Amino acid sequence: MIRSSHSPSSAPSDRDVPGPRARRWAGPRGVLAVGVSAAVLLGASACTGDVVKQSTGDSGNGPVVGVAATPAASPAAGDPAGRTGRGAPVRDLARLGDDSGAPGDVALLREGSLEIGAPSDLVTGRGRTVDVPRECTTLSTTSRGVTAACGGSVIVVDGDGRTVRTVQVDGTATAAAVIADGTVAVAVEGRDRMQFYGADGAFLDDDPSSDSVDATVLLHDRNGGERLAAVDHAQSSVTEMRLSDRKYLAALRIGQGVGTLAAGSGTDGVAVASDTRQDQALLYTLDEVVMLHQSVPTGPSPYAVTWDSPRALMWVSTTGDNRLTAYRVDSGTPVEVGSFGTVRDVRRVVDGRDGSLLLTGDDGTLQMIPADQVTAGVRS
Repeated sequence: MIRSSHSPSSAPSDRDVPGPRARRWAGPRGVLAVGVSAAVLLGASACTGDVVKQSTGDSGNGPVVGVAATPAASPAAGDPAGRTGRGAPVRDLARLGDDSGAPGDVALLREGSLEIGAPSDLVTGRGRTVDVPRECTTLSTTSRGVTAACGGSVIVVDGDGRTVRTVQVDGTATAAAVIADGTVAVAVEGRDRMQFYGADGAFLDDDPSSDSVDATVLLHDRNGGERLAAVDHAQSSVTEMRLSDRKYLAALRIGQGVGTLAAGSGTDGVAVASDTRQDQALLYTLDEVVMLHQSVPTGPSPYAVTWDSPRALMWVSTTGDNRLTAYRVDSGTPVEVGSFGTVRDVRRVVDGRDGSLLLTGDDGTLQMIPADQVTAGVRS
């Protein structure tokens, strides 16, 4: 069940767009109706009980609730930009810490191992490898490292790759995040409540979220507060939770089939998401309450996304044409400003602190686009 928001969380607001081209936020042009519809839909769902589960397949011909979206299979790769490397399939990818004292590396999760290093090291096989439980399936960035959901436990890994905490949870963890005071937020399979554990590992309390949260994204709002975006792929929704008091705030639909949702490394409260079924990308803020600000049509089957805070760019990978596209958003309407060829079936993308981009394919192929090539390929 998805709870409705208690305020018009989809309404536009005037705010500063972060990044080097910051100017007054011009507001969403043409997306207000989308946001309002999402809020109304969630409100109706909350009043009538669980969301009605419909399925028309992944053809994009109708709403699919209760079934996670899957990206289209890619055609043969053409000429991927930058450098590529091969390896075992990748389960998840995340920045290794997001504050100024973090090492600035990237963490790459494979079965039973975590590889750590700069994007240029990972693509060439020179990253550091540490063992983690084979049950680990998802990663989430912390202030100085990452946390991983690993079946009946959650592990916290620091910037050196050391497991510094293991938290035993009640159930099977599907996603987790750790905030600055050491509190661990955990989504558990089959539960519609987010569990919270203290720095000592003891259970604190829980709060309603969504039926099947399977990804968590920790981000910082403009006031430095920590917010949690809990993603439910089956319901295609994002739920915002304020972590200072561990409370649910609001929830919105993400189109008709969310692919991925990602935040940046800054304190701008921005999150971006792909709607794989409707071929669009969306930009949200999580400050007072989650708001949809902008949406833009993309190439076929968008999936992996990231918010590049230093450049103030939304990056969207589309599996239908093997492209990674950059959108500038500071005019109020997303504008395409660059595009690169990618490997097949991209599942994750992240920007490194050095300005490079790292992408992972479904078969374990890695692609690194160096910072100078990114800069040259993006129009100012």
